[in-house]
Amino acid sequence: MIGGLPGLRKREPPTRVHAVMNLPELALDFLDAFRDMVLSRKSALFSGSPVELVVHCYCFAREKDRPEEEIHPRMVAAMGCVPPGTRIREVRDVAPKKNMYCVEFSLPLGEADPLDSEDLAAAHREDGAKRQRVD
Repeated sequence: MIGGLPGLRKREPPTRVHAVMNLPELALDFLDAFRDMVLSRKSALFSGSPVELVVHCYCFAREKDRPEEEIHPRMVAAMGCVPPGTRIREVRDVAPKKNMYCVEFSLPLGEADPLDSEDLAAAHREDGAKRQRVD
């Protein structure tokens, strides 16, 4: 009960679930597993319960100065968009022209509104431009 009103309960913060993708050579390609969650903000995996999914995706990029120029297009190819608030954190230099990064983003699932129709249409347009149909 909140403020003496029956039936109203204090809202609990969503459970935070971390997904760590630690196969740097291919992990960005596996982000397609989150495509539907990014667009709908829902997941059958969590049965509609409010969850904040935090994704940590380790990857390689050649250019140290602007890794997002290489990483963002791969994210768009896999998920259809770059989620708002995406961060790219440098982890270490592996070899010349091979730097490891961790791409991190959060997806509030279960309670949040899905992306609006304009965002959804833009994500599908970008996806269509990146992937060609093969018959």
